[in-house]
Amino acid sequence: MRLYIFICILMLSGCSFFKHKQEPVPALKTLLNELSFYKLDNQKRLHAGDLLEHSLWTHYAATALLEDKSPWVADYTFTERDKELLSLAGLLHDIGKAGRSELLSGTHPKLQYRIALNDGGIATKITYTSDHEEHVQVGFDYLAELFFPIGQAPQFFSSRSQPISFQPLFTQLNVTLEEQKLVAILVGMHYSFGKIVRGDLTFDQFLHEIKHYAHFVRYNNVDEHLLRLAVLVQVADVTGMSYVEPRPTWLLQTPDACPPSHQNVPSAYDRFGYNTQRPITIFHQLLAYFKNQKTFKRS
Repeated sequence: MRLYIFICILMLSGCSFFKHKQEPVPALKTLLNELSFYKLDNQKRLHAGDLLEHSLWTHYAATALLEDKSPWVADYTFTERDKELLSLAGLLHDIGKAGRSELLSGTHPKLQYRIALNDGGIATKITYTSDHEEHVQVGFDYLAELFFPIGQAPQFFSSRSQPISFQPLFTQLNVTLEEQKLVAILVGMHYSFGKIVRGDLTFDQFLHEIKHYAHFVRYNNVDEHLLRLAVLVQVADVTGMSYVEPRPTWLLQTPDACPPSHQNVPSAYDRFGYNTQRPITIFHQLLAYFKNQKTFKRS
């Protein structure tokens, strides 16, 4: 009876014990906070959100591709862990746009962050412009830090110019070394299928890129499974250029609403033709080409 009364008092008092919001792991909270500083230059705007919003929307889009049985996955079975790792790669896919020491210091030959400071000299906003494809390699390098010679790995720098390693994030999320390699490869490949769709990359070039990244991190399973995930992370990226409804995920179990920062930005999914059958047809042609290449090499 006493226990029942105690529980009733707690519920009536609005005790946070019953309203507890499950927080992301500390390293993820740190990373999301860092991404929140970055604001995309309004010129040539392709995204409805800034870096944090776009990263979260891509994370949700990657999750939705597998949970909602998208046509992109209709003919294949992925595991729950595949969904988790794909969604992690979605969250991290544009990490190479942030934390770049040469853009913070102004030593890059063409690009530079515009940093707004408060009265205490602390950064409050970092405006960045599109670097086309540089961020793809930078993001891969951040996540592949363990495979560089000692002291040569590119480092992610915080808004206070302090180096941040991604190893605490992987450790706190129980991501194994083999899974780290996979996530790094997906981040490195997140631009590539879109280039095929635009006619800027051949199937052979795509396969060369994925093998190059896999070789660098000593990942041996360059197979259909990896190829499919490399395509899906790009589809999630295009989807996440516009608002994507938040949903509980393994990283963010009680997500906040993440509305667009910028209105009247056309849907990239529609603009790039992903609302038609053509990209899926190209995807299946790529799969068939890959399988034929494997068969030819065995024969």
